[in-house]
Amino acid sequence: MRYRRTTMLRSSLNQQTDRVENHNTALREFSASNYSFCKPLFEFCGYSFTPVIEGIDRVNTFKLRAEIYDNEFGWANSSGNVEQDEFDNFSTHYVVKNPDGETIATIRTTDHSFNWMAEKCFDGLFLGSAKSVKDAYTNEASRLCIKKKYRNSKITDNVSVLDFLLAGLLFYNNLRGVENTYIITFAIMYKMLARRGMVIDSNSETITMADGCKLRAFIINNRASLHTFKPLVAVYNPTQQNVKVLGGQSYY
Repeated sequence: MRYRRTTMLRSSLNQQTDRVENHNTALREFSASNYSFCKPLFEFCGYSFTPVIEGIDRVNTFKLRAEIYDNEFGWANSSGNVEQDEFDNFSTHYVVKNPDGETIATIRTTDHSFNWMAEKCFDGLFLGSAKSVKDAYTNEASRLCIKKKYRNSKITDNVSVLDFLLAGLLFYNNLRGVENTYIITFAIMYKMLARRGMVIDSNSETITMADGCKLRAFIINNRASLHTFKPLVAVYNPTQQNVKVLGGQSYY
């Protein structure tokens, strides 16, 4: 019996390892494809949005998270000035860099094949169970953070750093055929996104956590938002001289 349990556990671990390796292999193959994945998907007024695979950009992503989630909010216990968790190896990470090349914002997505942070940390609190919205066309976005001095910063009159980050995420999700994104974040974000034209198919009631933080969950309709999210329309406009789309294809 013990041998059988050990064999089953070993098989489960091997399957999980294979899934991670397949995920990373797919990213590397995508980086070598005609989408120029290793280059920024967007450059806008000197700022860039790009997915992160490995190397110093990945380290800088975790350092920014430690700065926000540990030092500022006290929500995590970072080690060695970097903040990582069990979901990172299963996720795709994205960053925004300023014109000096500094990482100033980040977010990650996890597809339906892997465990979501919402399932472990918030299961049953928002929109019922996160598992109920999990399917092949839905991913989870989490670990959104922006360097403090850039949270109210504008790249142009109509586009903030947050706008630029979400515009890039919308573009990339549509590029990969991800129709919906499930996210738990600050409750105030709901109104902010709605004002900017983000199409939200479902949203939860506001939940006040033990530390007083007000959170809300919503499901973003990526396909519909592609044409209505005002910052994306502003950023992804090939007629503008201040924007370069270095990867991907047009959905317009």
